[in-house]
Amino acid sequence: MLQRFISLALALGSATALAFGQTGTLDQASPWTNANYNGAAPSLTWQQEVRPALNGILEGFSLQLTGNAGAQVDVTVRVGPGWNTGPAAFNALLTKQTSGNEVVFVDCSSAGIGVGSGSSFVIELVGNNTGCGMNGSYVAPPGTPLYAPLLYLGGPGCFADCGWRIGFESYVLTVPAPVAYCTPKTNSLGCVPAVAFTGSPSATAASGFSVSASQVRNNRAGLCLYSASGRAAVPFTGGTLCLATPVRRSIPLQSGGNPQPANDCSGIYSIDLNAFGRGALGGHPAPFLSAPGTVVQAQFWGTDPGFPAPNSTTLSEGIEFTLP
Repeated sequence: MLQRFISLALALGSATALAFGQTGTLDQASPWTNANYNGAAPSLTWQQEVRPALNGILEGFSLQLTGNAGAQVDVTVRVGPGWNTGPAAFNALLTKQTSGNEVVFVDCSSAGIGVGSGSSFVIELVGNNTGCGMNGSYVAPPGTPLYAPLLYLGGPGCFADCGWRIGFESYVLTVPAPVAYCTPKTNSLGCVPAVAFTGSPSATAASGFSVSASQVRNNRAGLCLYSASGRAAVPFTGGTLCLATPVRRSIPLQSGGNPQPANDCSGIYSIDLNAFGRGALGGHPAPFLSAPGTVVQAQFWGTDPGFPAPNSTTLSEGIEFTLP
């Protein structure tokens, strides 16, 4: 059976990426069973694609290395699917500590790489002529590979007959699910706005986290207010401001709903906060919306002419989420 060899090495500035334990949750696993890959040759650039399922921060991944003590390989993580020529999110040089098979945990938590369902990244491996290799698996076609995402060598298109995979186990520092909190303001028609969300928050994804407030008055202007300063419960325009200051604003929103002359609670404010945070919707998103680990609070504000000024507003409950 055809075998391939790869060597591994990791370096992140002056910090070490080699560790012998981890605290995150196991997410993805590609077995190391019956294949060995050449990581010694600097001319070979391997990329194993990984598709996370858990939301959080990539803590790191385990690899099974082969070769003598002192063998090295350069490892890079690039966000996005393979073949990937995007910027490096993490880079390190790994040196084997013992001869033979050695399982190591590569800690890249300091890079703050946000992952979640629908995201992807590649583990890129390049040798430096020190004889390091890495174990993985091979299933001959038409059999099903032991891990679905592809292995690439040097460019687009799966390696060889597409049955080859580098072995790894990836671990994620999970984040809490978004949670509603605080008290919404009953509007002038007697409806209570209700916050909901779909998808997963992310500090890096281009879209995929829509937050909404239903049961608001139709065809009214509004905003999504947001903060990273914590929860609050401050009296505000006849309701409760659920965000600690300073408070930022989204782009202008419209509630839609039944067309006029209807006057009801069929409106919904909605915004994809991932897309807004990346600047895709315009406006001036706060930099912290692109900072992994940030805890964000948000609340919808809108107009409600059924109340006299200055209380002519709608206020939803708050929603709090952590950006992986």
